[in-house]
Amino acid sequence: MEKRITNVSGFLKGVLFGAVVFGTVALFTAPHSGAETRQIIREKSEDVRDKTVETIENVRDQVDTAISGIRQRTDQLVERVGES
Repeated sequence: MEKRITNVSGFLKGVLFGAVVFGTVALFTAPHSGAETRQIIREKSEDVRDKTVETIENVRDQVDTAISGIRQRTDQLVERVGES
């Protein structure tokens, strides 16, 4: 049991050490400052939002067109059935 606790403790120390090292390396090798990074994220999120809105509008148009076609076909079938 004690060996298991030691293994878990060693593992957690390794994870913590790795996180500190990774954070330090990331901090010094970051291509942009925090403000620049936030601006980039903001711009990209606006682009994604705009593309999403455009896609939704295109899908709505396609659905409306499909519904109109289905209604026309349904009306034609109803007329044919009524004529029979």
